[in-house]
Amino acid sequence: MIHGLINAQSNSLNNRESRILYLSINHDVAKAKLDPWEHYQTYGVNEGRIWPILTKVSSPINNDINSKVYLTINTDVAEMGMNAWNHYQRYGKNEGRTWPNLEIVKDSYPSNCDVSSAIYLAIYPDFARVMNAWDHYQTYGKNEGRIWPGCKSSF
Repeated sequence: MIHGLINAQSNSLNNRESRILYLSINHDVAKAKLDPWEHYQTYGVNEGRIWPILTKVSSPINNDINSKVYLTINTDVAEMGMNAWNHYQRYGKNEGRTWPNLEIVKDSYPSNCDVSSAIYLAIYPDFARVMNAWDHYQTYGKNEGRIWPGCKSSF
């Protein structure tokens, strides 16, 4: 299993879910309507951007953050208003969709890393590019009940 979000080296890592999540994290690339994989290989890797790698897991974890990421990746499910976990269990697995497996880090043990920041930006785009994800979480997010994804997150 591949853990976290790491710099990708192979076209085999260029899948639908990774492409959608890359655009969710990198709003400038989405706004410019650039191909996410081409952008990452040409510019993103040199700019220190992260390519999200999602792989199938044998024991998916149902929690708020995984649901938010699943709906970010699968906008059709979000538009239907269907519960993310129920959709994945009933249909998503059979359709070949990927369920993210992220840990939720409790407030007393949060840590900052590129993985967590990227996921936080993807699931809470309302403040994106206004301030640093970690600073936002520490100043506002935890008081608003937002979730900080753990650095040990795995897909």
